[in-house]
Amino acid sequence: MRKSNFFKRLINKKGSNQAATLAKEKKDTALRIKPNETLQQRLGYLYEVEGILQYKQGDFEEAEVNLLRAMQNYYYTYEGIECLAIIYRKRKDTLSEVATLKKGIEMLTKENDPSQDVLIMELKNQLERARKRILRDK
Repeated sequence: MRKSNFFKRLINKKGSNQAATLAKEKKDTALRIKPNETLQQRLGYLYEVEGILQYKQGDFEEAEVNLLRAMQNYYYTYEGIECLAIIYRKRKDTLSEVATLKKGIEMLTKENDPSQDVLIMELKNQLERARKRILRDK
């Protein structure tokens, strides 16, 4: 398994604005770890943070790998699901986009967190639009 090179990039670009931005994003997302998460979910969190940062930098291949690893470790958030769905949408891989959205909606719904309701509705809207694209393209 390839180790993350986030810290290498941070050290190599120590004085640049990009390094400061990446460090700030990493710190801001650290607040999302919940105290009742398993070690596996925390590992998933690290993969997701790396995947989202790679997505924002335009490295979609690596972002996809890390976001999928996060989901394999049972770590699902709206941001990770949305980034992965957008990657598939850009590749015109609508079936993978639909599968990702369905799984994300299922996992977020299981959490029974009322603060997630608006985000789940947004994912459902994206899922409906993806299904319409499938029908339109046939």
